[in-house]
Amino acid sequence: STACSREESCALPSPRATLDFEDRREERRRQGLLKWRLERGVPDVGGLGWRTRKGQLIKNQTFYAAKPKENMWDNPTHAGPKTWTTYHGPRLRNDAPLMSRREMLDANQEDWETKKAFVNTARVQTLDRLYHQKMENYQKEIASQWAPHRRARKEVHQSLDCFTAELDSMPMKELRKVLTPQVLKRDRDAIRSITKRVQVEETWKAAWKQLEQDRRQDTLVAHEQRAAYNDMLTELAGQPPRQRCPSARPRSGCSRRTEELARPTGPRHTDLIADVTQLGDYKGLLHVDHKRALEARFPGRGHQLSSDFAERATESAR
Repeated sequence: STACSREESCALPSPRATLDFEDRREERRRQGLLKWRLERGVPDVGGLGWRTRKGQLIKNQTFYAAKPKENMWDNPTHAGPKTWTTYHGPRLRNDAPLMSRREMLDANQEDWETKKAFVNTARVQTLDRLYHQKMENYQKEIASQWAPHRRARKEVHQSLDCFTAELDSMPMKELRKVLTPQVLKRDRDAIRSITKRVQVEETWKAAWKQLEQDRRQDTLVAHEQRAAYNDMLTELAGQPPRQRCPSARPRSGCSRRTEELARPTGPRHTDLIADVTQLGDYKGLLHVDHKRALEARFPGRGHQLSSDFAERATESAR
């Protein structure tokens, strides 16, 4: 029995041979599994728990040793002979724990390489973007005049992905189909109609403002007459007159900035606007919002045409 146990204990590779571990993961990758057979020998260390001559399991330090987050059936000490023969023995023979740890290390290394590649790529992209921005600013500084690239408005927001928002970026072939002479004539008629209505509104606003100023002057004159009448009654009654200081102004605890913010803003008035077509009433018209499309439709004179028409509309609205 001693020779048999010695022979069984020698069935497993020696510690010296374990240092030259053969990585069988490539074989498992090719075949999908590792061929194994029933284990007949049991080593003194790492195998089944020691037992007495009567067959009772000795509950020593190996019996109570347990790794964190390890189930009891993964401990060979608590396994029976059949479990050792079919599971723990072949597992130890192929050195499955070391294989699992190496796979975990390879996975961690792969994740680390992925993160490192992502960080390096993001850094290169950031440096490239900053360099291009620097060169663009430098080119703008040395250039005497420059025009920004006209990008599609739908790149800003999806609500601008419509027909009317892309007129400025259309080619000449498509603009000829859209900006026909009849369409441009109707657009100018719309501007004239809006300008006429704005002029009527401004006329009524000016008349109403003048009426308010006249009423204010009448009210001030009435207050002055009443104050003079009260002073006359006070003098006839022999009472001391009221002290007045016309140049004195009521003191306010507000700062200059607060008084500036509290000052009311004036109403919309065409006399204070350099271009009347900038009002919201003209929004969406071709001669107002699509000057670049007109320039593309009529090269060399489209922008000047729309600007001259806007100036005439501003003059007629005043």
